Amino acid sequence: MVGSSRFCTHAYGTCQSKNHLYFFMDYLQGGELRNLIVDRAPFTLRMIRFLCAEILCGLRFLHSKGILHRDLKPENILLDAAGHICIADFGLAVTNTSHKKMDVAGTIGYMAPEVMIQEPYSFAADYFSFGVVAYEMAVGKFPFKDDNVPSIVQSVSFDEPTFPRFMNADLKDFLQILLCKDQYTRQRMVQGLEHHPFFTGINWTDMEAGTAKPPFTMEPNPLTDVEDNAEKEVFLSSIEPQLPSPETKDIFHGFSFMSDRWREMKTPAEVT
Repeated sequence: MVGSSRFCTHAYGTCQSKNHLYFFMDYLQGGELRNLIVDRAPFTLRMIRFLCAEILCGLRFLHSKGILHRDLKPENILLDAAGHICIADFGLAVTNTSHKKMDVAGTIGYMAPEVMIQEPYSFAADYFSFGVVAYEMAVGKFPFKDDNVPSIVQSVSFDEPTFPRFMNADLKDFLQILLCKDQYTRQRMVQGLEHHPFFTGINWTDMEAGTAKPPFTMEPNPLTDVEDNAEKEVFLSSIEPQLPSPETKDIFHGFSFMSDRWREMKTPAEVT
């Protein structure tokens, strides 16, 4: 469902052996957004604007497909070598939701208030998570109390985040929209969010096409040859390609697949 979006991670295929399940996915050399936040936050205004614009493109695509992610956080936003984002980990995602009763799902601190108090919720919940991520990029810390789970729940539900005195006014307003406590007000305010003054200067055609250049450079992180890593070498050599065991073949029935994109890259002989 997300295969046509450049802002989501792609699975090219899956397969299984007797003891292992394998996922073949894009290699995103830049790693997690979390690492970038730890290393560089608070980001420059241009950097925040660019990353938020790409995240918005990704969310809009997901929601247009009826997909609610439910676990948007810096660890689930990956970066390629140039600094473009890819939303990852759809393990908690649901489809065809419209303010219906759903289970509490997500990561504490990034879940919207309506999710934590078990109200019916919809796509506005992803925007609250987006707001927490954007705040971390802008300020370099979590916007709410994070002493323990009860304090986080209490703070996310009732506390207003504090903003640095000299924060850009448009950025502050943008964050306040995303972190609005009331889901219905939040849903109304995020309509047409790409036209918010914070995004002044963004060429949305280039952004959607993935041709906009990130206003920052990534630290080089070359792919390491597994032969240079003794631990990986031992692990890989211990894997014996085998058919699933009788005990597991039914548990993971239907797990293995090959995407059309992967088929296009393989020769006919390899496909067969």
